[in-house]
Amino acid sequence: MAGRKVTIKAIEVVQCVRAGMDEAALMERFNISARALQSLLNQLVSAGILREPEIQDRISVAAGSVILDVSKAELPVPAASKRVIDAAEALTCIRSGMDEAALMKRFNISAKGVQSLTKKLLAAGAITAEEIEDRMSAVHSAVDVDEEIQGEIPGGGLSSQAEYDSLVLGIKSGMDYKEVIETFDLSSTMLRQIIVDLKRRHLISDQDLTPEPAPLDRKLTIRHCITGEPMYSGEARSLGALVERAVSEMEDLAYADLANADLSKRDLSGANLMRANLTRSNLVGTDLTGANLNGATLVSADMYGAILYKVNLSDANLSESNMTMVHGVWAFMPKVILSEADLTRANFSGANLAGAVLFGAILKGASFAGAYLGNTSLDDAR
Repeated sequence: MAGRKVTIKAIEVVQCVRAGMDEAALMERFNISARALQSLLNQLVSAGILREPEIQDRISVAAGSVILDVSKAELPVPAASKRVIDAAEALTCIRSGMDEAALMKRFNISAKGVQSLTKKLLAAGAITAEEIEDRMSAVHSAVDVDEEIQGEIPGGGLSSQAEYDSLVLGIKSGMDYKEVIETFDLSSTMLRQIIVDLKRRHLISDQDLTPEPAPLDRKLTIRHCITGEPMYSGEARSLGALVERAVSEMEDLAYADLANADLSKRDLSGANLMRANLTRSNLVGTDLTGANLNGATLVSADMYGAILYKVNLSDANLSESNMTMVHGVWAFMPKVILSEADLTRANFSGANLAGAVLFGAILKGASFAGAYLGNTSLDDAR
């Protein structure tokens, strides 16, 4: 049977992936087969819209291959990474009409695991190719990705199905928008997108939702971190919005007190934040391309996925910061302090880290290709 082809907007897929949807939920959401899902994700990675680690992290909890238990007495003990599935049970589920998404949930396996299961059943003669084709006939088996992204792609989101279920329960129990956002660490944009998806899947209704308060502008001030004197003031919905505006107007924010500020996903490229206090600030997904953060304090800052391309972080203190998946290509970071910082899968290709201190830092999957590491301290780095 010829597979049907459908075009899916890239932004919708990215939003769902980063909201914590597993493969089964994605297949159900877009009505596509396991093969089409793999094709879809591969296209997004190839286009640079998603990164390979995001895909790997999302499917790591599900088995990617299976051992088909036709005769348990004759099978060797399986490797820990493979799941044993009873052939009779699998056949019953398939012939009862379960689609691939339902099979993935039933046996806790990935899309690749479903393909492995059906291939083994086919090879064992337990099922025919026609039965497999019939089971897939209701879903799209090929996709095209519409790579035009016109909205904001959130960088954070729910990390597990359990958290997703808790959010649904919270909404149904009467939690207001502000409480949901704070409890599950979401942006208002991400929450709206999740609510749309929950309503589409009939998991919540309009009656479950409390009225969303309209955001109001208020008078906010950025102050000097040493003197406390006002540096920049204005009407804005948040401090992050005020900082972004100040940067766009080329205001000098050297020594700004931005401790605990939410600057996530803001465009702060080219900002002068020399010796600014950004302790425990939220810089998730923030664009700091070419910014001057010389001598700045970013202790315990959350910089997940931040863009640090050609940033100046010389003499800056980023101890205990989360720098997972930051893009720090060609960053200027001599004598930077990264003690006990998490640099998992960070990219510092071509960066200057001369004399940097990485005591106890986590460097799993980090790239320092072409970086200058003269006199860098790596004691107890992992």
